[in-house]
Amino acid sequence: MSRSCHLHPVSRRLACGALTLALTLPATGHAMITSGGAGLLYVAIEAPLSTTTTSATVPAFSGGSFGSAAVTGLSQFNPALGTLERVTFSVDGSYDVDLSLFTNVVDETSAHSVDADVQFQVSLDVPAPGGGGLLFASGVDGANFFCSGGAFSSPCTDDLSPQTVSDSYFASEDATQRLADDGLLSLFVGTGNLDFLTLSFFQFASSVYFATAENIDTDTYDTDASFNVGPTTVMVSYGFTPVPLPPAAWLAAPAILALLRARRR
Repeated sequence: MSRSCHLHPVSRRLACGALTLALTLPATGHAMITSGGAGLLYVAIEAPLSTTTTSATVPAFSGGSFGSAAVTGLSQFNPALGTLERVTFSVDGSYDVDLSLFTNVVDETSAHSVDADVQFQVSLDVPAPGGGGLLFASGVDGANFFCSGGAFSSPCTDDLSPQTVSDSYFASEDATQRLADDGLLSLFVGTGNLDFLTLSFFQFASSVYFATAENIDTDTYDTDASFNVGPTTVMVSYGFTPVPLPPAAWLAAPAILALLRARRR
């Protein structure tokens, strides 16, 4: 003689139905059972995005107009945790830069002026397998140089003294789409370390304007920099869909508990 669910007729059908669903539903999501009024049970399937973060500190480094330091101590995303959905880079640090501008004034006795905006950045560099790479999470700053007037007794650069720019920065960027577009997302999945990232300093744009170009050789202007990048914290945050537990683990337990309570009655 078979045993039936000794519950309220509606609750019995729902509990037994939940148990049947637990045994047949594929393991593609997360299920929760909640109770409502009149002894009703509600089943909701969810797929929350979890996050895990790996971080490391890059020691201070210095150089001229360009320089970089390897980022070590960061871990790949372990695929055993689930499916990687998002990669976010963050950099947190400080720097100081001494910038100089050099131009070649052909005729120093003529009126002339120079207005220059020299920019630089500290950024996280992800190299591409075929060469080059992508820059992420950049802290950008700049310095403006300007001199003007009548005749100069010496080249205009003598009036453009070096400038010091000091700043602290925090920058963060969701890198998922750019990494995927360049086929680099798979580099972050595995059980090892991220051994290809660098933290780089370099000038990325110099806009120089001349008021009287006839006495300035515009092809020979240049910039120079001396920089110090302080210790920098680099973080990589992985957003992922966890490996789902079989729905039976979520659905069967409440249904079985309901049946056991019914038997005790």
